Amino acid sequence: MIMSIIYPSAGEFWLNSDPFSLLGYSFNNRELTNLPPDYPFSVTSRAAFEVAGILDIHRPLYIAAPHPNYKRRGPNCVIQAYMNPFPPKSFVRMQRGEYDIFIASPELCFLLAARSLDFIDLVKFGYDLCAMYYETPQGIYNQAKRTSFTFTGLIREYAASNHNLHGSVKALKALKYVYDCSNSPMETRLAMFAVLPASCGGCEFSHLEMNKPIGLTVEGKRLVGYPQIRGDLVFSNKVVVEYNSNAHHLEATKYTDDMNRQTALKLAGYKYIAITAGNINSYHSIINVMNVLRTELGMPLLDENNPARTDLYFRLFGKDKYR
Repeated sequence: MIMSIIYPSAGEFWLNSDPFSLLGYSFNNRELTNLPPDYPFSVTSRAAFEVAGILDIHRPLYIAAPHPNYKRRGPNCVIQAYMNPFPPKSFVRMQRGEYDIFIASPELCFLLAARSLDFIDLVKFGYDLCAMYYETPQGIYNQAKRTSFTFTGLIREYAASNHNLHGSVKALKALKYVYDCSNSPMETRLAMFAVLPASCGGCEFSHLEMNKPIGLTVEGKRLVGYPQIRGDLVFSNKVVVEYNSNAHHLEATKYTDDMNRQTALKLAGYKYIAITAGNINSYHSIINVMNVLRTELGMPLLDENNPARTDLYFRLFGKDKYR
């Protein structure tokens, strides 16, 4: 039985699972394919229930059908009609028992998501697709446990090559603010707050690299014990911004390690700016940090009294508006 899994189910699969353990799938061995032409479509509620279990994703399972006559909505599956053929190489294939499963690629998922998500949520979805972290359906957060399954360049190429596909224009616009290789949800939120345009409440930074490898000097290597450091958010003019949730509660050993890390970065010619949980918990404080960064980059200071920026802060960091 052929089953074509589309967004949002396919998006959940890419964000919340380890496809390598399920598919033997990694970026280095990824093989994209097409849906078979004129395949016999027949999906039962039982089959949808079982495939959702195989993929370890929630029900209902969203499935693409080639004709509107197949449209259906139930507790186990939602069947949506897609009258036009999907672009070439838009699916990843896996076979489990009687099921021949085609899962929408991360690139196709992003374009399909552009049809329903608002702009800010679409940008976040892009970061999550291109991230090195994931959260299992059981709520277990895994950091640096996998490589990214796509990159912004691949999504951009896919959207540009399929510009007639509904969602491509919005997808390309959102990708201007998505950066590869975030290693935690907090890094994603900080990057979004930093780079989104003023119209969305962002701080309008650019030229960001996430988890960029930074080569160390001989003395820096001696201090930290390894040849390079990956900076959380690396901006132009060699400015590194790093998030430390435990900055005020470090054990002596951890404090020394962090100080050595800062010193090693400075020896490599980088300016170091720390963001703590205390900064995140206060809108006033996070704006102060952003203004320190803007000063380093020769940019004008932000006006704290900006309704759009205030709204974005609460949306990203989930703080009480009266705190």
